[in-house]
Amino acid sequence: MAPPDQPVSRQPTAVRPGPERARQAARQAQAETPPPNPGDLVCGNCGIGNEPTRKFCRRCGQSLAEAVVAVARKLPWYRRIFRRRRAVAAAGERPKSMRTDGRGGRSGFSVGSLIGSVAKVLVVAALVGAVVGFAVVPSWRDGVNSIVSSIRKVVAPTLVSVRTAGKATGPDVKGHPAQDAFDGFSNKYWAAPAANGATPTISAGFSPATDVAKILVTPGAVPDFQGSPRPRTISVEFLDATGAVVAAKDLELKDAKDPQSFDVSAKGVTTFRLTVKSVYASSGGTNVAITEVEFLAAQ
Repeated sequence: MAPPDQPVSRQPTAVRPGPERARQAARQAQAETPPPNPGDLVCGNCGIGNEPTRKFCRRCGQSLAEAVVAVARKLPWYRRIFRRRRAVAAAGERPKSMRTDGRGGRSGFSVGSLIGSVAKVLVVAALVGAVVGFAVVPSWRDGVNSIVSSIRKVVAPTLVSVRTAGKATGPDVKGHPAQDAFDGFSNKYWAAPAANGATPTISAGFSPATDVAKILVTPGAVPDFQGSPRPRTISVEFLDATGAVVAAKDLELKDAKDPQSFDVSAKGVTTFRLTVKSVYASSGGTNVAITEVEFLAAQ
């Protein structure tokens, strides 16, 4: 028997187990794909950005051999004008918002910021004024269109065919006058004696004055290209209304019956001259032949 100051021991009783509870499935955290930084290699499998020095994706291990390089998104022009640049403090210097010496802070006056704000307002006002002026002022619109047209002629000109005016002049042989070199037809040709050092010259005019950008020369006779001498070297001159030469070139032609193109860039042309200086010889005759001379102007 246990002493009276000690608790009486008891036999433990069995506890009946309760019903089982269904375990809640563990949630899988969704892997968010942050947008890649400019210059990152974008994995084609999972879409995550990787440093340019990596060979395999840092998330899924996919090879980056054919990965696309991420580019910076281009802001619209109006957002680039008003974009606020973050100021970066130099080493050992507090940002302006943390200064206690009275030289900075967000509420401080800044001449630079005032000038920047005024410049932005002036830019916007100029753009609005230009749009309104173009829409409602005919003279302003015509001036803008003229400037745009001049720039387009230099940057991306549209070339159109121009014809000579009046009758061409120069030596010829019967049935093949100088006019046949400028008539726009390829079934006729101009021919002139070129033996014994002769250098035949033909001329044609333009009315009104024309800005010539290119010249096309089709040498030889038709249909027998080899039957007559063909021009080898020619000189071309473009004159204005005063008779002054505004452009001149010596051109070397290939011995081929296709049109050959040359840039000339002659402004205000009223007269054109062509002189045959040497020829490709032919056993069939001594009269040099040119099928057609054409002109293109920039518009």
